[in-house]
Amino acid sequence: MEDAGKLDGQVSPGKYYFFSPWLICMAISYGISTTVHAAGTIKCWKNKQKVKECGQVVPPEYAQQRIEILNDRGIVIRVIEPAKSKQQLAEDKRKAKIQAVKDKRRQDDIILLKSFTTERDLIISRDTNINSIKGIIDLANGNANTLKNNLAVLQKKAGDYERSGQKVPPNLIKDIEDVKRQIKENKDYIAQKEKAYTEMVARYKDDLKRYRMLKKVKPR
Repeated sequence: MEDAGKLDGQVSPGKYYFFSPWLICMAISYGISTTVHAAGTIKCWKNKQKVKECGQVVPPEYAQQRIEILNDRGIVIRVIEPAKSKQQLAEDKRKAKIQAVKDKRRQDDIILLKSFTTERDLIISRDTNINSIKGIIDLANGNANTLKNNLAVLQKKAGDYERSGQKVPPNLIKDIEDVKRQIKENKDYIAQKEKAYTEMVARYKDDLKRYRMLKKVKPR
């Protein structure tokens, strides 16, 4: 066993040397684990023949597989799991997305049940919010009609100037452009609110269906 210790001490830096797990255990049993410890941390892996090998440095061809780190008593103190393949990483990503959806659904359910004590509370909230946004859309449509009428009046004035052979005043041209801009902005605003209205109706429909399922309440 003394010869084995000398051989360990003669290993050149950077070279691989291997310990059989059986030999390590034997070495510990005979009290020479200090020789192994002096050589550095012991790592174990399996070679191409699936035979376990141990040494201070893992050969590059085995660096991506499962590695066990042993202390000076030959006990595994840490495990480095093998590197995952692209397929495994893709599968992990797919499962993570599914889990994220489930987690969000669970959180949404908690919020839904805490927000509404009864189905009636949910229906009141739905009607209040939907009617509110519908009222905003109606006002915006009324404003659109007013702006169109204003534009028609301004354009008529400009036409009167042109028909009389006069140049249209700059301030009138500016007023016409301002009203056109307001009409466009109002149109965009209405489109935005109508989209919000549609989404709100769909969301409340889903919430009501989900709420009834969670509470096991039959639809009225």
